Amino acid sequence: VDQDYELYLRWWNGSTEEWDLVASSTNFQTGQPGQRPSEAVSVVAPQSGTYGIVIHKYNSTRNVYLEVYSDYNGFQDSMVISSSLGIPADSSDALAVGATYWEDDSLESFSSRGPLNGSGGTGEGAGVKPDLVGPDGVQVTTLTYNPFYGTSASTPHIAGAAAQVLDRYPAYTPSQVQSYLESHAIDLGDSGQDNLYGWGRPDLLSEYAVYWIYPWFALNHGSVQASIGGAGFTGVYSATLVRAGETDITGTGVTVVDDNEVTCAFDISGATPGLWSVEVTKSGGTATLQGGSNGFLVVTDPYYFPMILKRE
Repeated sequence: VDQDYELYLRWWNGSTEEWDLVASSTNFQTGQPGQRPSEAVSVVAPQSGTYGIVIHKYNSTRNVYLEVYSDYNGFQDSMVISSSLGIPADSSDALAVGATYWEDDSLESFSSRGPLNGSGGTGEGAGVKPDLVGPDGVQVTTLTYNPFYGTSASTPHIAGAAAQVLDRYPAYTPSQVQSYLESHAIDLGDSGQDNLYGWGRPDLLSEYAVYWIYPWFALNHGSVQASIGGAGFTGVYSATLVRAGETDITGTGVTVVDDNEVTCAFDISGATPGLWSVEVTKSGGTATLQGGSNGFLVVTDPYYFPMILKRE
């Protein structure tokens, strides 16, 4: 914002063999608060022909790295694909999302790529972007944009995934949510984060997690045979009901049905009524279905089973 450049759009006048001025942007960049290091023109072409862009170094003390963006791809011979993220996607405080086609995870040609520009208007990359990619070309309920393409389609997918993470971990900060999505992503490009796919496409179904238990309630008068559903269950060797201040109830006869289901028996005789968390453990760690609003419900009186009423 302290290096002042100006932008001009000109039209080649064949009769006078001169470049006639069509539009200009001459904002001041003198380092004052509120100024932006950018110029922009938007105009309906008054006539056909050849147009050119002129960038004037009006008042600058050093060379800077300049980028020109065209909404209508009118400068194909000068197009540079790399370092094409715009504001605010280039911020370290923003989660930038690229677009991949839903069927084969191929990167869309219009998806912006890194690296980031250096501080102060330098061309050297200062970091890797985007952070993640999401699917586009998807079916939606509207008729106007169906199938739905672009990062306009990809970004809502990532926002929905973030909402799922927050629903499961409501105390997570924004940076923790982002880290979770990045660590549960399918790596689609170079190993790790790269300037095309970021960390990849989030796949929350690939995580080691507990999603449900059935039955989800029972009387504390004996043993209950239960099925536990989730992901990454191959190798699970124990299942446990856990409640703060109570002795853990360890499942017996733990059987891994497949990667998404485990069965076992819990002896809940005399167990304290209320919600218990469900934990399954393997060598890679422990996954938990929290007993706040989910989990397994222990009840004492058969006349007070919870009921779900369904209206057809």
